Amino acid sequence: MSDTPTRMLLIDDDPEYTFLMREMLTAAWDAPFHLQCADRLSNGLKQLTMGDADVILLDLLLPDSQGLDTFVQVHAQVPDTPIIVLSNLKDEELATKAIQKGAQDYLLKGQTDVNDLRRAIRHAIGRKRAKATPPKAALRRNAAPTSAV
Repeated sequence: MSDTPTRMLLIDDDPEYTFLMREMLTAAWDAPFHLQCADRLSNGLKQLTMGDADVILLDLLLPDSQGLDTFVQVHAQVPDTPIIVLSNLKDEELATKAIQKGAQDYLLKGQTDVNDLRRAIRHAIGRKRAKATPPKAALRRNAAPTSAV
């Protein structure tokens, strides 16, 4: 693992869940990380304008935004940042729709353990990095031909 901290943004309005996520990340993450928290979508979007995040953990039901529009607003602002949706069991269908719109994964609140959290974050970041890096074969095909002198 790199010594560069993984930058995570948690957008969730429940202080108890925010505390739980911080504790789970401390137990799950075996490398340095920096967790920023926002209790409203507007605060989260503001934090994203001030700095990058390697991954966003996003509750879709916030005081200032509800439902799929919450994801759409964040994704529109940072389309290259992986977003993991945090969902209650009752809105699992909503989380699935967010996946169809581009979210990397979703986690069910109250049913996620440290291993699920670690896996979801690592895979989300890895998939986004792989998507951003063209395969070596494509790079070779697009390389300018060299001529012999």
